[in-house]
Amino acid sequence: LKNYSLLYENIYLTDSTDFLSNFDDLEKDEIRKFYLRKKNPKYVDPTSIALMSAGIPGLGKIVLGEYSDGITAFIMTGLMVFLAIDNFNADHQFRGWLFTGLATMFYAGNIYGSYAAAQIYNAGIKFNFENDLQIYIQEQNYFSPKY
Repeated sequence: LKNYSLLYENIYLTDSTDFLSNFDDLEKDEIRKFYLRKKNPKYVDPTSIALMSAGIPGLGKIVLGEYSDGITAFIMTGLMVFLAIDNFNADHQFRGWLFTGLATMFYAGNIYGSYAAAQIYNAGIKFNFENDLQIYIQEQNYFSPKY
């Protein structure tokens, strides 16, 4: 149980051979998977995701797997920029500035949304790990007597 508790803690894990030596041979494969998920989580850097979306609107969301949000951000930002440029070229100053403001709002919202989505993605990885570990421990029935 001590090694199970180490998987829940935010401390550095020992070497895998030392960690896995306390488990039965039947459990080692499953525990090794949990050990590797804890040791090397697939976190993403929210800043790099936001910078991707700053370079190409929606790219950060697409990298995170939120395809519809990413494509929508790209289309809406591009559409607002096109309308702003088209209205300035047609000498419609008010509409040009209106669409420039809307494009800026979509662009900034896209960057912020990508950063927030990366944080939510990272929280989901941690939550799913702890949930899967809890389910595995409950399935092992360590705490219930066998009748």
